[in-house]
Amino acid sequence: MGITGPIIFIIALFVIITIVFIGLTSSNDIRNLAAPPRKDLTLALIPANLKTSPNTPSTLSVILNNTSGMNVTGAEIHLNYDPTKMSVNSITEGTLLPVVLTSGQVDNGTISITLGSLPTNPVTTSGIIATVTFIPVTTTQISFANTSVVTAIGYNTSVLKGTVGAKIQVR
Repeated sequence: MGITGPIIFIIALFVIITIVFIGLTSSNDIRNLAAPPRKDLTLALIPANLKTSPNTPSTLSVILNNTSGMNVTGAEIHLNYDPTKMSVNSITEGTLLPVVLTSGQVDNGTISITLGSLPTNPVTTSGIIATVTFIPVTTTQISFANTSVVTAIGYNTSVLKGTVGAKIQVR
């Protein structure tokens, strides 16, 4: 019976060392556990190829794509266009992010709007977040500026992975 105490002590020490070693070498840190894995979340202008006549009022939808696994809370949209080839009338909120944080603004060659979700209802689906209304004069394009941002719960940087602009063909 005198040997049982030291054997139990050695086994307990071995178990503790093993648990500590596994904990230190584990690749899971708290930041990876706190947020879901990033997806390929994108913003796109739809239709990507619009065919229209000169001076005909037209619209493009700004679409949020691939939100699965994320709780999207906001989007800051910045678009670029050539003001000599089209005039932009407005950018307005869609239905997916209903809270207007910064109203739509159109300036010489830039379009912007900032939208958010209701605090109790982050977005988990794809859909229309804004609509751009414009009048093209000649063939041109609208593209997203690299300052566009999409926010989501659990991330301290933008979750936006890519953008798809639109080409407007005037015939």
